[in-house]
Amino acid sequence: MSDETRQTAAAETGRTPILVRRGEPADAPAIAKLIVWENSRPADAAAIERYLMSAPSVIALVDGELVGMIYLSGEPLPVTPVRGEDLLSGIANAGSVGTSE
Repeated sequence: MSDETRQTAAAETGRTPILVRRGEPADAPAIAKLIVWENSRPADAAAIERYLMSAPSVIALVDGELVGMIYLSGEPLPVTPVRGEDLLSGIANAGSVGTSE
């Protein structure tokens, strides 16, 4: 099933379609913004961009707005080659990230 088919099916049932796709370096500023919004902590967009270029990542969008993501850092640990850096879902706040509401 294509992304377009999934979105159409969701819209027909009255649900808000969620697009899930691979994260790209250009997504780093939006990921940093979501981390700051949801976790009230600083986020380094440049470091996130490097992670997105070096390891797998997935983002979720609702109406073009980033609402969730997971990315891996390429920093090795003693047991595993990569570690989960952030897993965050802001779906409950979709539509309010970056607004004054």
